[in-house]
Amino acid sequence: MNQLKLVRPSLMWLIILIGVALSLLFISWQKMFADNVLSFVLFFLAAIYWLIIFIAAWSVHCQAIRNTAEIDKIISTGIYRRVRHPMYSGDIILAWGFFLAFPYLSVLIGVLWLTVILLFWARLEEKAMTKKFGQTYLKYKSETPMLIPSWKK
Repeated sequence: MNQLKLVRPSLMWLIILIGVALSLLFISWQKMFADNVLSFVLFFLAAIYWLIIFIAAWSVHCQAIRNTAEIDKIISTGIYRRVRHPMYSGDIILAWGFFLAFPYLSVLIGVLWLTVILLFWARLEEKAMTKKFGQTYLKYKSETPMLIPSWKK
């Protein structure tokens, strides 16, 4: 049970912020492609997606931002019925939308860093949840996509 305490959102976000800050400070601000209206529209849609996902996740399960060890039950209703990691999904989509709006090499590196860390952290959380809830979590995991919401149910 002691290993579950390692999965702390504050540590994850510290690692992400350090990586993004380093990429913005030390990587070239070379543009990857020209600005265009479509890029800003996609960023706006990504921001709306993030806001909807955040509100949906928070309203269903306010423990989602806590340490995995503090979560006392598996939530499989609301947005959690559609996707296992709605907040990570929203964060990743928002980050990629930001890159589309500001297509610099340094932003790309920061977005890639954020994506890799969130995917890594999601896997750590899933191991901890499987250890904590066993077959119940494995069943939920087999029925619910990790990051891309499913609307089939």
